[in-house]
Amino acid sequence: MGELAHRAKNGIAILMAIVSQTARGQESVEGFLELIMARLQAMAASQDLVTEAGGRPVPLADVLAKALSPFGLSRVDLEPEMAQVTLRGDMAIGMGLLVHEMATNAVKYGSLSATGGRIAVGLDAAPEGRAAFTWREAGGPAVSPPAKPGFGTRLLQLVLRPQGGDVSFAFDPDGFRARVEFPTVR
Repeated sequence: MGELAHRAKNGIAILMAIVSQTARGQESVEGFLELIMARLQAMAASQDLVTEAGGRPVPLADVLAKALSPFGLSRVDLEPEMAQVTLRGDMAIGMGLLVHEMATNAVKYGSLSATGGRIAVGLDAAPEGRAAFTWREAGGPAVSPPAKPGFGTRLLQLVLRPQGGDVSFAFDPDGFRARVEFPTVR
């Protein structure tokens, strides 16, 4: 019961952050509704994976595929070795939302905003007991750092860090890059 209460409380905190961050900068109710619904659908898709797994670890490749499918997987190169990495269920939901947010930004500002743009997602070296993947965008417009931290950065602070996850971003002129590191399932 304690674990269920903890997960419910985390879920509510995430929803509150999503609503708060989505409302910022929206000029219309319609714009807010469209964005909030996309973010909530990303969370729901990740939750479906966790439910289907019955509490067991969830393959990272499945989380990525669910989060990225609305954007067209034909422009995303997922390294086959990603299928060997699994996440705890409580981390899968936040991971799905984080990946969805990076893909949304790729469509708006990055590689997926250009016809020939692509995203490559692959494993990266990590210390014992941890796993990491990189997100690399290419073929999009020149990238520059944002003036202030975006939703994805705030989301990380609420979802991945308390569970031992870490992410770093690089706004290279030739494409946005991110590295996500997290504990592996024991």
